[in-house]
Amino acid sequence: MKYFFTGYVLFHFINRRKHLDTHFSFKVWNILYFFSYIFAVFLFFSFLGNTFGYVSLSILLVNSVVHATITAIIYTLLSMIFDSIVLIAFETKFFQRSNIIRDNKNSLVKSINTITGIIIIGFWVRSILVSLGFNDQFWAWLGGLMESSWTVGTSTISLGAIIGVIAVIVITTVIVRIVSILLNKEIFPRIRLPRGVPGAISMITRYIIVAFGIYFVLAAAGIDLSKFGMIAGALGVGIGFGLQNIVFNFIAGLVLAFERPFQVGDVIEVGKFMGTVTSIGVRSSNIKTYDGSEIIVPNGDLISNDVVNWTLSDRKKRREVPVSVAYGSDPREVLEILSKAAGDHVNVLESPAPWATFEGFGDSSLDFKIRFWVPFDIGVTVKSQVAMSIYDALEEAGINIPFPQQDIYIKAIEDSSLDISKQKRTSSKRKKLKTDDSKDPKASEETKKPDQIEHDDDKEKD
Repeated sequence: MKYFFTGYVLFHFINRRKHLDTHFSFKVWNILYFFSYIFAVFLFFSFLGNTFGYVSLSILLVNSVVHATITAIIYTLLSMIFDSIVLIAFETKFFQRSNIIRDNKNSLVKSINTITGIIIIGFWVRSILVSLGFNDQFWAWLGGLMESSWTVGTSTISLGAIIGVIAVIVITTVIVRIVSILLNKEIFPRIRLPRGVPGAISMITRYIIVAFGIYFVLAAAGIDLSKFGMIAGALGVGIGFGLQNIVFNFIAGLVLAFERPFQVGDVIEVGKFMGTVTSIGVRSSNIKTYDGSEIIVPNGDLISNDVVNWTLSDRKKRREVPVSVAYGSDPREVLEILSKAAGDHVNVLESPAPWATFEGFGDSSLDFKIRFWVPFDIGVTVKSQVAMSIYDALEEAGINIPFPQQDIYIKAIEDSSLDISKQKRTSSKRKKLKTDDSKDPKASEETKKPDQIEHDDDKEKD
């Protein structure tokens, strides 16, 4: 009877795997499927042992399989009942007051189911060991395995110490994450604190938990904490030589946490970069620019350099639109048009009110400027829309927007200036002829006048 009952349960469990996978969202139940195949093999060998006369072995195997199967059924039912209780509890008004449960109900239910499955698997494996009579031997073997060690130089490393260090690191990480979620989503939204104080408290809390975690990691690793002073001295020397920038950035992060010159979500400008602060870390802070890039800025640079915070006290920004109109336009009418175009926009703030000014006289136009305040996040869009409204209003009023131009006046040349230019050209030609005569004597003889030739002949006779 035991064979048929146990075999039917195992066969039904294996064939219904897809249905159970959809009901149980976590993967821990794969262990049950793995053991179900092993139990099927045990049941087969139990049947063979009973057939060939190994009655004691057959009874031991079948009792173990039956005990494990019944225990798995009971634990499965308990898990389903507990999951249902959790789902019902999360729907009540008491738990719906929690921001964490209301916003992350599905992920919390999945995590609780996973933890419940791990605990159930642990108790189930222990019950199997007890039924087989191997419980004490198993724990003794596991204790010996944990105490096994290796010697490296003068240091001794044990498997238990390694597992302890890993466990402490995992637990510390989980605690830091849980505390951060509780502070940021559950506690801080319910109390009113000055701007930036919640971030500072959250950062300091994380540092304290991490410091305790490091202490317990050292203790789990078997490091003698009485020698920590020597380690701290060596660390100080290392900091003085190579880690001073890291320590400086770490201290700068603490200064940022307490002074709060900017917070997550602020729009700041550092050097040539401008964007939104996405995180303030231990060593550096992240800024997401408007073109989508992520800038990682060391905290030391944020302390030592100039930082422009556009949203420190409010999220308003003044925008300006320069306007030029043609000469002959009425300046008072233009000022009225500019003020009305900006004031009529739905996203332009009423306080401070839009302010239009006459800037001066340009080369080709009368220059004006309209200034108005808008929400920071939509400033560019509002500026463009106000500029288009101004253009439409000026065109409707018949006021022209000029383009740069320059007038050139050409005066007539007088007759006296023409005579002077002719005299200059004549004198230049004479100079040129004299130069040519000096270079060619024969040509100069030919160009002489007759009376000048006779005068030269008389000189030769004498």
